[in-house]
Amino acid sequence: MDHNEALQMMHRCLREIESLRAQIDRLTPKAEAYENLQAIIRLMPRGGSVVASEDLVWALRKRIESMGAERAATHDTVESTE
Repeated sequence: MDHNEALQMMHRCLREIESLRAQIDRLTPKAEAYENLQAIIRLMPRGGSVVASEDLVWALRKRIESMGAERAATHDTVESTE
């Protein structure tokens, strides 16, 4: 590795470190807010009714099946009219 290659590598490393530090600075308040919310949630009593949201994978599978059936029905209808 010659002098120029070493300098280029050092500059890339410097930019990467500066970029990561800036990202950490942007994410630190979010991490602190998350930790605060987590502490509040731990204080809440457990139990009671738990409402779960619809399972996204289940909903997607159901929609895919529905669309596949609709497409197959449309395809069958087109073939029968020809």
